Formats: sequence, C-alpha cells, structure tokens
Amino acid sequence: MSELLSKRDRMIAATSSRPELQTSSVASTAGASGTKLPKLTIAPHAGDLCRWNDFWEQFDQMIHRNGSLTATDKFNYLRFFLRGDAASAIVGLPTTEAC
Repeated sequence: MSELLSKRDRMIAATSSRPELQTSSVASTAGASGTKLPKLTIAPHAGDLCRWNDFWEQFDQMIHRNGSLTATDKFNYLRFFLRGDAASAIVGLPTTEAC
C-alpha cells in the first residue's frame, strides 16, 4: 500500500507541473489511408501494481498529455478511472488547480 501511495504522490506531482486532456475515449478518426479507426477507451485501474504501467500509458497519452485540459480536469478524470484501493489512495485530495 505504501508503494501505491508513493506512486500516487509522484503522479500528482507530475500532473500539477503539466496541464493537459480530459476524456474517457478518443473519437474514431480517419487514418492516412482513409480507414476509420476504432474508438479508444481507458480501462479503470483498481490498484493492481502489475497492471499500473498499462493503465498509466493509456491515461498519460489520452489525458495527462492533453494540453487542452486543466490540472483539475485531469485529476477528475483520474478519479473517474480509479477503483478500489487506487481510488482510496486519492480520496482525500482536493480537486483544485493547486493540487
């Protein structure tokens, strides 16, 4: 649990220093060949450390690195996608730009 809390603290520190995206999915778009791509979604994360990297890679690309989202928006999306122990780890944190 302490390892999860440490990862949470590092993630929050990184998020507060970089503003970015807020959406649970990316709409389908036409590729260079005109092929319609499937809608991308982020699977919720329940705290399994073995699955953290998969979750974070998706969240980072779709939400965290999106420059159109505020830090508050990003944190709200993070709350939306976390379940169980992972959600419990951030339950008391404020949802503000200052976090």
